[in-house]
Amino acid sequence: MIDGDSCCGGRFDAWIFTWFDVEKTAAFMDWAETRIKLDVDIGTNLTLMLKASLTAQGLNWFRIGAETRW
Repeated sequence: MIDGDSCCGGRFDAWIFTWFDVEKTAAFMDWAETRIKLDVDIGTNLTLMLKASLTAQGLNWFRIGAETRW
């Protein structure tokens, strides 16, 4: 997990999680899934979001979004 200052007084938050499954034998090192998340604040009231999930079969899901606060 990584976080820090973003532009215009905002913050950013990023993380990567990886799961391994000992039941799988076809994937490299029994890799099952990796999830990534990135949130970037643009100022103090707007956040841009990116989330994705990757499996041995390919892209599992992908989400982009925005959140406002006031």
